[in-house]
Amino acid sequence: MFYLMILSYMTCFLLYYFHFRSKIFYKLIVFVLTLPVIILDPLEVVNKGYVLDITRIYREIDTFRIGGWYAYDQYNAVILSKVYIFLFSLFNNNQLLPIVNCLIVFSLILYSINRIGNNLGISEKYKCLSILYVSIMAFYIFITTNIRHPLALAICFCILSYDFFEKKHRKLCFLGYCITSLLHPSVVIFILCRCIIIFPMKLVILLVVIVGILIYQYIDVLIYLLASTNILFLQGLAMKQFSYLTYEFISKYTTFFKLSCLIVDFGGIFLSIIFKRIFLKEIREKYDELLNLNILLGGLGILAVITNSQVMHRIEPLVVYITGIYIYFVVKISYLNLKMREYKIYKKVFLIIYLFMIMYFFYMNIYSNFLAYGL
Repeated sequence: MFYLMILSYMTCFLLYYFHFRSKIFYKLIVFVLTLPVIILDPLEVVNKGYVLDITRIYREIDTFRIGGWYAYDQYNAVILSKVYIFLFSLFNNNQLLPIVNCLIVFSLILYSINRIGNNLGISEKYKCLSILYVSIMAFYIFITTNIRHPLALAICFCILSYDFFEKKHRKLCFLGYCITSLLHPSVVIFILCRCIIIFPMKLVILLVVIVGILIYQYIDVLIYLLASTNILFLQGLAMKQFSYLTYEFISKYTTFFKLSCLIVDFGGIFLSIIFKRIFLKEIREKYDELLNLNILLGGLGILAVITNSQVMHRIEPLVVYITGIYIYFVVKISYLNLKMREYKIYKKVFLIIYLFMIMYFFYMNIYSNFLAYGL
């Protein structure tokens, strides 16, 4: 698997230099990145002792296959998860799950990146560059073995592309976010972030700090209150948080794992702050909510690393996807309140930040693949 992944990433870089149109390029990338899980089942080649969520999910599929819909009730609070996992029990090959998940997740993300580029009138060269960046930065093991959470994030990002760039049917977009939470409850965090970014950023930061401290101090009480309600979704959310508190793998997060997350979080924050500073006034007002959202997500990611929370590495994918869009802002000179000499300086700053963020790729998608699957 490790060599297949190296070959896949090399192929992605090679395809970029063939100068395909972006709508063809992203489809080729989806196919190339899905090939490793078509050829090899992640569970069959994983190193002994390495924990993968797909181990548990395969057991759940087998349970559904033997006992039917009512054989497993752990997903009753997140019914879309139950439907999604149950569908794969109708087939005799569990490997279809990582294959289909990989196809859907990368298709949704890269389609959205390409569509935003079309919406902004970006050249084919830079649309393909953004697609390549997001493709290599997407946390591959997470997408192919964690299943539900990366799928939920991909759907949220797809909805986000309509919400922030077309600014149409926003009530339907919000409904879409809420429905997606029935696939994975962590989407509630994103929904809360989406709601509060309409307020001034200083107030948002103060609110997040206060709420974060309270949750950190009284998480047991919060779980008890949620579990005591008669609402199935809130009960499921409480059980999920309780399982995170007892999750032993948290202690195995290495310093470099945490550093990789922090680099992405700080990179997303710095890029957002820079764009707030150099955008023309009307452009800043147009995209201010998106910039604030990425600052907030990056801040939450940093907080997760500091508190050693299981949310660590679960926020960063969205930061990565949004910074992929920022590549369009970098080359959209008409959006920037800069003279050409200033623009050249800022362009070098952007390049340095993105190069630092590439460290996330080397750890999450190269070294982590080595740890999981060996040579």
